Amino acid sequence: MKRALILLVICSGVGLSAPSAPAADSTNDLSRSLVKLVVTAQEFDAYMPWQKREPHTRSGYGIAVGPQRILTSEALIRNAVLIEVQRPQSGARVAAQVVLADHQVGLALLDVEDPDASFVPVAVRSNRQFTADTPLQVAQLDNTLALQTGDATVLKVEMSILPSAPHPILLYTLLTDVAVNSRSAMVMSDDRLAGIVLQYSGNRGTAEVLPGSVIARFLSNAAETPYAGFAMAGFQWRPLIDPARRAYLKTDDTPDGVLVLSCLPGSGASEVLEPNDVLLEWDGYRIDNLGYYSDPDLGRIGLPHLIKFRRAPGETVPLRILRDGAALSLDLRLTRHDDTAALIPENTLRHQTPYLIEGGLILMELNGHFLRARGNNWTRSVDPRLAHIYLTRSSAPEQPGDRVVILAGVLPDRINQDYGMFRQQIVTAVNGEPVRNIRDIFRIIGSDGHVERVSLQGVGIDLVLDRAALPDANARIARLYRVPLLRNPPPSATDKQQP
Repeated sequence: MKRALILLVICSGVGLSAPSAPAADSTNDLSRSLVKLVVTAQEFDAYMPWQKREPHTRSGYGIAVGPQRILTSEALIRNAVLIEVQRPQSGARVAAQVVLADHQVGLALLDVEDPDASFVPVAVRSNRQFTADTPLQVAQLDNTLALQTGDATVLKVEMSILPSAPHPILLYTLLTDVAVNSRSAMVMSDDRLAGIVLQYSGNRGTAEVLPGSVIARFLSNAAETPYAGFAMAGFQWRPLIDPARRAYLKTDDTPDGVLVLSCLPGSGASEVLEPNDVLLEWDGYRIDNLGYYSDPDLGRIGLPHLIKFRRAPGETVPLRILRDGAALSLDLRLTRHDDTAALIPENTLRHQTPYLIEGGLILMELNGHFLRARGNNWTRSVDPRLAHIYLTRSSAPEQPGDRVVILAGVLPDRINQDYGMFRQQIVTAVNGEPVRNIRDIFRIIGSDGHVERVSLQGVGIDLVLDRAALPDANARIARLYRVPLLRNPPPSATDKQQP
């Protein structure tokens, strides 16, 4: 236990390392590498997807990994319409643009547009081991834009969910004596980048940090075209500790293994795994009944780390399973996770959501942005059925292309009188035809048709709109609620339907 508290292990992918860069030799050099980022951002409204919310400004930090290339956190630059770079102790700002952003690992790369703005790049410390004697410092800028550093101590390392996106990632927790004043402060070790702060708790004085090994892997992948990203297997699982269930699955000969629940269509797992398989080994590592394995560098850590960081998309890994009591050896092809393939896409990049407004009824596909817009306690304020689907099978549609189509809300008008009570309802059919996604709705109505009847899950009657009155009602609603486009079809819709 003591060793677990003083040992930080940062794991990098086999055969993958960051491009070498000259390390800063002193604090003075760090002041030429660390920059302040001022970001003006604007995202689409979760409930009124035809409009954007008011622009807002946030600030954080970046660090040079090339003469004109800046590394920062993806959450900081998300939805950015303007990014400005500011040196320490300088009021001058230069513009930058995003060249790569990966919300699945929380990292982004920027290019500075001014060719005369040259920075001193730092190297990334991707060592597999950090001990209690390894010097760690959190680096940021104070209110006067002067460089400020503070010591840090490692508390734990584990797979956790990113603070800004629901993806598991290797994070370590630091106890630091500096009050971190913004996201993406840098963690340095021997003048090398050891991590980026993603979240800070002032009450506890702890910071959640993305380690150098993940950064090194990201930079290595970014140097290749196309960007490969990080690996995904494509199955959901849970611990297998119930003796009765283990007996039913005929695991009497072993205490190990986790239960496979479902597979994402089109993934490598869907090709070889089945529900109720018991996963015993992955890539030669034994998986215990809680879903942990013994990593040669990290010690005991969760299965997602083994999947995501030991291999790369496109590689094949051997695994051993139990199926109906029989041991099988299989090979699974790794892929990269595609948010658009999920039943409930995360919409983390905040592209405008396809939607249709007909007679004031707002029809769209459910996404993570819609749910989390309610705040940290969103599970208590959204329809329980939507929360249940998201928490149990958001990434596992029954068929490729399946989505959850919802009646998001109703813009009040005399044509939809008495329908105002219906919101956050699951749509099962339109004009009498079943729908699996918003694309089906546009297919059903065609280029000049209308939605006249909407069937809702759990509601005994359909919502019916007067076809003859729809053209006038739509024009009235668009004018009254200032909706520039009542129809925003998916990208593959006809040119006539494009916004």
